[in-house]
Amino acid sequence: MSSLTLLEHYARRLPLTEGRLASLSADQIAKLRQLWRLLLSEFDTATPLPVLFSLAHAPASEHDTEDLTALSFEPLVSLGSKPDKDNGATPPSTTTATTVQATPARDSGSGGWLSWASGSRSSPSASSGMSTPAPVGDSAETMRLRRETVQEYIHRTDPATLAAPLVPPSFTPLFGQPALTRSFSAAFWQAATQMRDPDAWVLRFLRARKWDVDQALDMIRKTLAWRVGQAIDEVAYFGESKLHHHTMDTGLAFACTTDRLGCPVYVVRVRANVAHNRSILAIKRFLCWQLETSQLLAADSDGRVTILFDLSDVTRENIDLGLVRMLITLLSNYFPETLGIMILY
Repeated sequence: MSSLTLLEHYARRLPLTEGRLASLSADQIAKLRQLWRLLLSEFDTATPLPVLFSLAHAPASEHDTEDLTALSFEPLVSLGSKPDKDNGATPPSTTTATTVQATPARDSGSGGWLSWASGSRSSPSASSGMSTPAPVGDSAETMRLRRETVQEYIHRTDPATLAAPLVPPSFTPLFGQPALTRSFSAAFWQAATQMRDPDAWVLRFLRARKWDVDQALDMIRKTLAWRVGQAIDEVAYFGESKLHHHTMDTGLAFACTTDRLGCPVYVVRVRANVAHNRSILAIKRFLCWQLETSQLLAADSDGRVTILFDLSDVTRENIDLGLVRMLITLLSNYFPETLGIMILY
């Protein structure tokens, strides 16, 4: 076992190898094989997992809500649907939301629609020709802008594009699964094949659970149930087209380079985060998409990414503890071993 800390690995530019492919001990190989046997037995499960939130089959307005207590990240609870009181689920504790008096966002920065930029701090109006501050209030225009997707924005501003959606709407699940269900095996392979070797994906759960096979299996079950319930495969398929236009236009988060160990670096521009300028559903979908696509960018770094929080020009209205908790929940429960280091700058 390596005696070096993570920071020492970075200082010496030494890749992390402990508990990873080609560096497994005999005991670790045995545990990996044991977990695979259990997973293969799960593939025979006939009961499909239900999709509770489908981008392809339900408009966002039918599921969207501003109720913080109705948005749980427990398995099989939708990003935007309320818990079913009849299924025995215990609703989360009630929280009181505090309304923050809105002020225009300061330099909302660049980043473009794809939230992919070199880190320039020029204004979006200069780089993309669009004005990004969203109006504040309860008007129909305000509510529309809080939920408007990139595709909806393009269709609204250029009616000629109505006949040509950014992404074909005919989404087909892996292995031709029914539209609103996924089998355990289909959900597993959809997630695991994002890594170059499915073993690498399984090993992440073993490391996260300290090589306890039963706990790792339970974590995989819950992760796959959550991924199916949230239709993460659809979120990845539709990509930027179904994400919140205002969030994408301000460049809230983007990948721009790699660190010393080859991990993609995601920059989070905190000053671009103004909670009243988007719905809770919009930011949750945005985070899920960012983390899901990060796995494709991080294929060479075993799925690990570095997150840099840019705190320059931050004001009180940019501080969103709920967003931070949401990110921690995702990284801890559903994207284990994804976060390499976090930098506050």
